[in-house]
Amino acid sequence: MYCIKCGNKHGENDKFCGSCGYKVEPVEPKEEQQELFEKVEPEKTDVPPIGSQQRTKPKPRMNYAGFWLRAGAIAIDIGIVCAFGFIVGFLFYPIQSAMYEPLIADVFQNLIIIVAVFLYFSLMESSKWQATVGKKAVGLKVTDLNGNRISFGRATGRYFSKFISGIACYIGYIMVSFTQKKQGLHDMIAGTLVFKEEKQEQYYKSNDFSS
Repeated sequence: MYCIKCGNKHGENDKFCGSCGYKVEPVEPKEEQQELFEKVEPEKTDVPPIGSQQRTKPKPRMNYAGFWLRAGAIAIDIGIVCAFGFIVGFLFYPIQSAMYEPLIADVFQNLIIIVAVFLYFSLMESSKWQATVGKKAVGLKVTDLNGNRISFGRATGRYFSKFISGIACYIGYIMVSFTQKKQGLHDMIAGTLVFKEEKQEQYYKSNDFSS
């Protein structure tokens, strides 16, 4: 026997169709049963045709800059900072020798280096490069959480947050190895991301931040 609603086969003693739950009517003559079956219209569904369904592309998986790649960038930046410090020290050496109190020259020299290093990181990471020379050399960029260029204020906060990351055996830097978005503690505090330069535009396009 066949269900007059869905057309699936069921047993003669069944009271309800096992497929659609429709109540089974008493057995009718074959001709009347066939005529009744032909009159039954299939149920309409709201599912659009497969061709007209809008397909959404999955968001690309972002490859954030890992620990060793960022360590290479830091090594280059440290080399640049050390070279700058050597040049400043070389220029200040005659002044220190001529002064009665060379300690004043030492303080002034160290102050210049400290301010210069701060401006180097903050200005470079908030510039059009969005990276220091070291990061640029290995193809990295610093952005905010939306993939945009960061401001000088955010870059300043990121720079001073690095001192917090350096507390307790540099655990804030090591966090880059196991956090989801490869963020160090200073990145989390400042709300920044670091990833490969070619991935920045891809990250921005794969997320809808207008809403």
